[in-house]
Amino acid sequence: MKVSVGLIGNSSEKNLEAYSAWLKKWLGTGQVEVWNHGWDHARWKDEVTGKEKSEFGGSGYEHQKLHLTRTQQASQGLIDKPFITFGSPFNAMDADTAKALNEIPELKLIFCYPGHKATQQLASKTLLPMHLRGEHDGTGKPNFAKFKEDYARKNLDGILLSALQFHPLGFSEEGFKNYADMLDFLKQEGWGFLLPEEVLKLPKAN
Repeated sequence: MKVSVGLIGNSSEKNLEAYSAWLKKWLGTGQVEVWNHGWDHARWKDEVTGKEKSEFGGSGYEHQKLHLTRTQQASQGLIDKPFITFGSPFNAMDADTAKALNEIPELKLIFCYPGHKATQQLASKTLLPMHLRGEHDGTGKPNFAKFKEDYARKNLDGILLSALQFHPLGFSEEGFKNYADMLDFLKQEGWGFLLPEEVLKLPKAN
């Protein structure tokens, strides 16, 4: 199957040559695509208000634009081309995210929740909503039984595309089995797997 992988920009600051070669090896298979997953994947509490903020949630336009562009610049050194897809850490997004993304034409496809308010402010972007949930027991913990129940409850009539998010580094052996069972189930249901760049080539994406 084909997979796309979010790259956190500051991971480029160490072992750049070896990292670049490793990424290009996987990209060369035609089965993998890498996308902009922000610069540092940080989350913190505001010292004044005590409210929780994240890299793309409440951190402000300047912060978000800098983190997007730094990761875009890192992509040139890693894979010799800009990323075309963005997915936010913690799936957070606000009006400042939309403003910053609108100013980066290279980022054409955006992973998001269905109906997210901030996505309504995005201009000339292709949205790939996550209609299906991959991990029902927490980050890195897929549960096949719960996935099937959720799948049966949802009205997916007319839904032709859905992003499906996982965090494989957190998988246990049991989690990996649940993950494999979910993919087998989706294939039996008639779903296929595309890279983001292939989604952008579909008629509805143009």
